[in-house]
Amino acid sequence: MGLFCENIRIKIGHYLNGLNKIKETTIENRTPSEVKSILILSDVAIPNSQQGISVLKKGLKEMCPKTDFTIIQFNSKKNGEGETMISDTNKEFVSEEDFSFFFKIKNQTVKNYLANQYDIVVLLTTTKQLYVDFMMKYTRGNLLIGKRDLSDKLNFIVDSEIDNIKLLAETINKTYKMMFIGFK
Repeated sequence: MGLFCENIRIKIGHYLNGLNKIKETTIENRTPSEVKSILILSDVAIPNSQQGISVLKKGLKEMCPKTDFTIIQFNSKKNGEGETMISDTNKEFVSEEDFSFFFKIKNQTVKNYLANQYDIVVLLTTTKQLYVDFMMKYTRGNLLIGKRDLSDKLNFIVDSEIDNIKLLAETINKTYKMMFIGFK
């Protein structure tokens, strides 16, 4: 399907989801000890995505000990990955089946997660994925972190040369830690 048709489907999806206006975010100063919630958006198709999520969670948990994590991963049925990968209660998998042809979100759990306000939202993927980008547009967070050119909504961008998800997670951890040296 051409790019023009995809863009029309996305615009109709924005309307059907009642999300015509993409919510703007503002960066609020929060020390790591004040961070209460982090959302991680990822794609199962990225090699070692589970390992990257573990590295990211471990690093951010050290910095932000009072944090609750929510993880939403896109899981294309074409990848052959099973739903048995769910290992903790705040992890949700979505697939093409959770969206209508015009991107109306059918999965109520995902709708609830996207309606929440997060202190930090991390787009943990190395390639652009249509469904993950669509969900990213509706997440609300004080700090939106990710790799350059994957979403126009990011306000904290990591180097675009990184193609390894584990290295991306480590870079996000190190950079976030450097931002708050001296804060407790």
